[in-house]
Amino acid sequence: MGKWRETRQLGLTPKAVKVSIFPMERAKTPGFVASVPALRDVLELLKPITWFPPIWAFMCGVVSSGVAISSRWQFFFAGILLVGPLVCGTSQAVNDWFDRH
Repeated sequence: MGKWRETRQLGLTPKAVKVSIFPMERAKTPGFVASVPALRDVLELLKPITWFPPIWAFMCGVVSSGVAISSRWQFFFAGILLVGPLVCGTSQAVNDWFDRH
């Protein structure tokens, strides 16, 4: 009853409360099955086209360091993975979340 009283002041219905304010309560209900998003949707959210500039900057740093890539290829691929999808892609997803309205 307390949640309803607080949300009534905001002008929300009980159905809107369950969907918008307390979405994790759905996961606690019996029979709720979480689905895995499609790869196409994940790629659309992470926007791979935006990964190019940070990866280019990382590559410039690797070349300018003067260290041979062949001796440290694990670090090279870890850096590409970190710079592209993990940092830039995640920041794009967070940006889309805050720009949703």
